[in-house]
Amino acid sequence: MSRAAATAAPPTPRRRPAPARDPQTAARPTAAPTARQTARRATRRGPFFVVAALVVGTLAAAIVSLQAIVSQTSFHMQALEQQTQQLEQRYGQLKLTVAQLSSPERVAAAASRMGLRLPTDVHTITIPGLGAAAGSRHGRGATSFALKSILGEHP
Repeated sequence: MSRAAATAAPPTPRRRPAPARDPQTAARPTAAPTARQTARRATRRGPFFVVAALVVGTLAAAIVSLQAIVSQTSFHMQALEQQTQQLEQRYGQLKLTVAQLSSPERVAAAASRMGLRLPTDVHTITIPGLGAAAGSRHGRGATSFALKSILGEHP
């Protein structure tokens, strides 16, 4: 290589030397665990697996119970919605019946079958103390309430 090429190449980084290790903490060759150590580890894992199984079992039972409650609530809501529809339909039928029974034509026909008839002559009675202003001020029904205060509940 030429001198120019050698100077143009980037310098290689130097590695730091590894830190000195304490001889006591130096890596020691490890032997395979003995049967006693393996048994000790297994006995330490046993309670963990029991507790984990209990937690998982409890959570599974809680989820199943919650699903049962949700499905029961769903069935109950469907029954209530069906009952609401039936009651709304019955309400509509009753409203129609009330409208038919309270029609003026039906009431007039029933009155004539019972022998009732419209009056031929109408007499107006003026009660002193009420005046014409009471009826015009409060409307048509105000005079009937005013009569109740004068005559009492039972005329």
